[in-house]
Amino acid sequence: LEDKIYMPRQDGIRYLLKAAESISEKEIQADIQHKVGDIYVWAGSNKQAYPYYARSVELAPGNANTRLQLVDAGVAIYKNKATLEQLNYLYDSGQINFPKRMLLAEMTMYAGQFGQSKKILDEARQKHPYNLDEFTVLSGRLNLLANKPDEAIAAYKKYVTEIKPDDADS
Repeated sequence: LEDKIYMPRQDGIRYLLKAAESISEKEIQADIQHKVGDIYVWAGSNKQAYPYYARSVELAPGNANTRLQLVDAGVAIYKNKATLEQLNYLYDSGQINFPKRMLLAEMTMYAGQFGQSKKILDEARQKHPYNLDEFTVLSGRLNLLANKPDEAIAAYKKYVTEIKPDDADS
């Protein structure tokens, strides 16, 4: 009989990395790196998962799922510049989903790319079938950071009076 398994995540990582050493095919190596990153995320460590997702993206740059996982890990550990690069790649290649599009709008806004942020936010507004509170909040924040206080105040007033009139926190 085999030994008992006391640490399945640690054993899984060790065996996957051992398998990666003996495989020369890049696609399979990228998949193994992705799986190791997943195990670290399941264990609650985005910091340890990030390098494995990054290696997986290097080995298989066309895998949008791995890039999305890399974005999630990067946001969790505040790797904002690298996360913005990944989001831009996904956006440029047409592989970005709606929540990541909103994140891209927010991150480009913080990077000082106000025109790009407004463009992405407007595209998201056109693609989404109904109005979200987040559109108004991000528009207000965008105008505030772009030094357009009158437009920012108008967006926030709309939010407080029309969208969330009964919310005491706003």
